Amino acid sequence: MIEEVIRLQRAMANAVLTGEEAGLLDYLADPPPGCDLLHRVGAYTGGYHARVEESLLESFPALAAVLGGAAFHSLVHRYLPCINRDEPNLNYIGRDLPGFLADDELGVALPFVPDLARLEWAVLECFHGAWLAAADLSLLEDLGQDQLASLRLDFQPAAALVVSDWPIKEIRDARDYDRDSVDIDLVDRPDSVLVYRAGFDVVTEGLGEAEATALESMRAGATLGQTVQQLADSGAGGDDIGAMFARWTGLSLVTVVRA
Repeated sequence: MIEEVIRLQRAMANAVLTGEEAGLLDYLADPPPGCDLLHRVGAYTGGYHARVEESLLESFPALAAVLGGAAFHSLVHRYLPCINRDEPNLNYIGRDLPGFLADDELGVALPFVPDLARLEWAVLECFHGAWLAAADLSLLEDLGQDQLASLRLDFQPAAALVVSDWPIKEIRDARDYDRDSVDIDLVDRPDSVLVYRAGFDVVTEGLGEAEATALESMRAGATLGQTVQQLADSGAGGDDIGAMFARWTGLSLVTVVRA
């Protein structure tokens, strides 16, 4: 009897996770009039897919707005086999969707959607992620120029910089508008979007080229001096690094300053 129950549980789990429902038919009682066996288990197998779609809709509202209901529904079903089965939290099942979109048919037809999904995922991670204490800047007071040039910064783990060839912030900002009323020029409009938390809100802020370059450099582990040189070499304005640093610390983005 116990072995049969185990077989039933395994059959049900397989049906819920993969959509292969035929294995359940041997274990179910006769259905009531007007209902077949697959209809009786639909609350389990279909329920899982519905919860996944609801979760992804909450995580990627701008993507859903761009695609429309039918296309988003189809995307979810193509993505289902790629979901990490060991992830117990529905909030995080969309982690691999931006990468999935890069190879999906939608990423070919609408090449901005992988970056839009990356931005939306960054917003969700920032909302749920840890926000650490800001760096103690008192140690900088007595440093000379050479010491300042050797500084490296650690940034908030929940903050992100999303760089794209497309105006992804404007597309995301239009997520609540009627699709037919949205008309966004996509040509030659790259975007660099800083994502960070302010209180209980997540802020998405478009950055200029110089600040995006500097932030990307220092987040990758470059020193302050190396970043200034990179900005100077690119003509992006290395003289502004002091103002950038002050802004980052003012937003509590910097958690550690290492001399």
